[in-house]
Amino acid sequence: MLLLSAALSGCNRSEPPKPPAPPPTSVEAMTVRERNVPVSHPFVGMTDASRRVEVRARVRGFIVARTYQEGGMVKSGDVLFELDARPYEADLQIARSQLDKAKTAKSHADVEVARFTELVKADAASQKELDDATARRDSAQAEIKAAEAQVAKAELELSYTKVTSPVDGLAGKALRDVGAYVDAGVNSQLTETIEVNPIYVNFSMAERDILRSRTLIDSKRLFLPEGGVMKVDLTLLDGTEYPHDGAINFRDIAIDPATGTARARAEFANPGSVLRPGQFVRGRISGYELAGAVVVPRKAVLQNPGGSFVYVVVDGDRIDTRPVELGSWIGDEVVVEKGLAEGDRLVVEGVQRIAPGMTVEVKASGSPASAQ
Repeated sequence: MLLLSAALSGCNRSEPPKPPAPPPTSVEAMTVRERNVPVSHPFVGMTDASRRVEVRARVRGFIVARTYQEGGMVKSGDVLFELDARPYEADLQIARSQLDKAKTAKSHADVEVARFTELVKADAASQKELDDATARRDSAQAEIKAAEAQVAKAELELSYTKVTSPVDGLAGKALRDVGAYVDAGVNSQLTETIEVNPIYVNFSMAERDILRSRTLIDSKRLFLPEGGVMKVDLTLLDGTEYPHDGAINFRDIAIDPATGTARARAEFANPGSVLRPGQFVRGRISGYELAGAVVVPRKAVLQNPGGSFVYVVVDGDRIDTRPVELGSWIGDEVVVEKGLAEGDRLVVEGVQRIAPGMTVEVKASGSPASAQ
């Protein structure tokens, strides 16, 4: 009887209530929209002189002076070296004397032609004598021209004894010292001058990027907006933004098969010679816009061993994953080349608290990208 009572009393005891199910994880999501975005192409380049000219002697002689500071700034026409000018001054004097002699002979020949002309008119001389006098006058005139050419040549060679800079820029180390003998042949180089304003930046463009850009341009997806210009800007290795924009002035006509890249070059103003040849710089080509781009916040993109992926909301409140291919980075956003389409709902907040298949509570994102 006691056992029966205990059994009955056990059946009447109520079970404790189950704890309530936890609320679904809250996330923020944005609706993906296509829009036009500016695009840029980053690169690493090296500065180079816009002109690089070897300074050479054009006449032979001994160097008697070096008149510039090695590594210093020079102007076009500044004298860098002086050669012994005395032999060339003597040659010039000889040439001028020969010119004076030729002019004297010409004056005498003119008188003879005039005299024989009158004598022929008076039948006091033959036509042959007049013709001979005329020939002597023409020969004297030719001698004057030859002498004038010798004077010009002597003056030119004398001017070459002052070796001048061909550019505005920097002059390098002297390759010949004062007292050295130089000539106009293999022993002629004295130094090198370089022009650094403007300055060039050489860089390479990958064949893949070139082909992709060409495809986008042909399909009217990559374009320069009306009134827009393509520009290049630089960042120095210490993080300093270079204050002058540049422009591309050369693209190679062929792809280097060894590297799969094409060479290119940009030109920049360089007042004060802030940039010097041989510096590494980071650059960015900008000015184009990409039409119909899918752009998402960087924080929404995650990584796993398979690559980049994002979380999307499907069926109203369920989480799914999408592998994506990324394009250009634009500030805190990134262009998604493949994996997302307009209208997809992308999780932008709470991505660390969710996993595929979870049911979530979705809130609208306040991200500016969602408003596009």
